[in-house]
Amino acid sequence: MFQSKNKSLFIAKLLLGFLLIYIPQSWAQEGEHESEYHEFSTWRIGFGFGQTYLPAGQHESEEVSMLVLPTVGLDIHYWFNPRFGLALKNELEIQYYVIENEYYNELEREYPFIIVLVAMYKLKNGPSFYLGPGVELEKNKNFFILKGGIEYELEFERNWDVTPEIYYFSKEGKVGGFGAAVTFGKRF
Repeated sequence: MFQSKNKSLFIAKLLLGFLLIYIPQSWAQEGEHESEYHEFSTWRIGFGFGQTYLPAGQHESEEVSMLVLPTVGLDIHYWFNPRFGLALKNELEIQYYVIENEYYNELEREYPFIIVLVAMYKLKNGPSFYLGPGVELEKNKNFFILKGGIEYELEFERNWDVTPEIYYFSKEGKVGGFGAAVTFGKRF
C-alpha cells in the first residue's frame, strides 16, 4: 500500500527528465512543424471514466491485496500552442474503502474528489505527457497529490476525440498508486 517518498520523487523526476529531453527539440523545430498541425484549438473539455489501483487495503470489511476503484473525471485543457498547455484534471473515486499502512491506521476514504493542475507537453503527432500538484479532498483527511501521466488523443471529425491515459500518483509521498482512464473530449 505504501510507496516510499524517495520512490515517488524518483518517478516524478523521471517524468520531468523525460519532458526536459524533448522540450529543447520542440523549440528548435517549432517553426518547421507549425504548418503540419491541422486547425489549432486552444480549449479542450473532456468527460471520462477509469480505474485507480492502490496496492492494498480494505473493501467491505475484507482485506484485499489491491484496491480497484472506479472513477469519473472532468478534464479542462488550455493549450498555449500545439505543444504546451495546462490542464485541470478532476476525478471522483466512486468507492468507500479503508487504507492501512504504517502512517495511517485504518484511514477511511469515502468518495474522495481529486483536483490536479498539470503542465502538459505534446509530442508532434504523438502522446502528451503531464505532471503537476493537486489535492485529494475527503471528509476524513485531505491529501497533497503529485500526479504524472501520459495520454494520447485519437481525433475524430469536428474536433471530437477519445483519449486513453495512464498515470501514477503519490499522496503526500506516503500512499501511491496508478490508474487508467478513457476521456471523451471536444476541442474549441
